[in-house]
Amino acid sequence: MLVFASCSKSPDKVLPKKDGKWKYTSTSSFNGGGISFTFNSTGKMTFTDDEVTDVIETEDGAACTDDCSSSYKWSYDKDDEEITLTEIGTVTQALVFKVSDLERKSETWTLAQTDASGTLTITVKLEADR
Repeated sequence: MLVFASCSKSPDKVLPKKDGKWKYTSTSSFNGGGISFTFNSTGKMTFTDDEVTDVIETEDGAACTDDCSSSYKWSYDKDDEEITLTEIGTVTQALVFKVSDLERKSETWTLAQTDASGTLTITVKLEADR
């Protein structure tokens, strides 16, 4: 889960459109219905014009061995400073991340989502992989 060439907030500048490769660390947590967990992962994302491929390398410190790759459609809303990822081939709800901490070669995305089942929080820290 990604991003950037400069501090500009246009989509061309936030995520490289061609050969955009980013490594990331991600922390996901859920709390609700008597269940609470935190999950950490690392991986690499590769962006093209409107798609991104996410390859998970580790999950909670162990090498990923099953279902380690996903493809998403992506879009960026510069007014709201949000990136939306929608997994290709599923009926899964889109993930909408707030983009912050824009640096020349790094960026942070955050998602906080609450529904009847509980609260999901995801923080993704991306760095250019050049």
